[in-house]
Amino acid sequence: MRYVFCAGLLIFGAGVSSCTLGFHDNIHTRGSSDSMWRDTSQYRAVDNAIYDVLVKRFGKEFVRSADGPEIEYHRWEVTSEERAIGFERQRKHVWARPELNEDGSRYVVSVYAENQRYEDMNWNGSVGKPSELGRNTWQHMNRIPEIEVAIVNEVNELLRAWETAGMPDPGSRHEQYLAGRSS
Repeated sequence: MRYVFCAGLLIFGAGVSSCTLGFHDNIHTRGSSDSMWRDTSQYRAVDNAIYDVLVKRFGKEFVRSADGPEIEYHRWEVTSEERAIGFERQRKHVWARPELNEDGSRYVVSVYAENQRYEDMNWNGSVGKPSELGRNTWQHMNRIPEIEVAIVNEVNELLRAWETAGMPDPGSRHEQYLAGRSS
């Protein structure tokens, strides 16, 4: 078990901590899977189920693997199309990944979903054109627990269906995804 000290909080577990994403509040919707897979094949099964559910729910063109410094966590991300609401641009951002449960006996899905708005700030903090001195970024608005719970439930249903069907060790959607990007 790893201990990560971040912003005055002691976080138990492995994976992405809130240190990398400032808006996270260290509470993610986690499922409990009563699945037969408890090793690497179980990790791949949960990872593949996450990918399949996100593609079904949001469309293949919106699902991508995390890249940059986060690529090692094999996190799937979905960013919806932007919509204009008044003078703001808004979007939904969802990420999901396999994570060991509390006792480390099996992998479960961890999901975080939020609404975001884009802020164009100039140097004095007023809304306006972007400047080199300002901050132009997507900001957290609110969590979307309904989407988080729905994704966890769909992933667990898919895992149970695969287990009932006696599915052999699945391949890796990440390897397929990365192979598709490089070709």
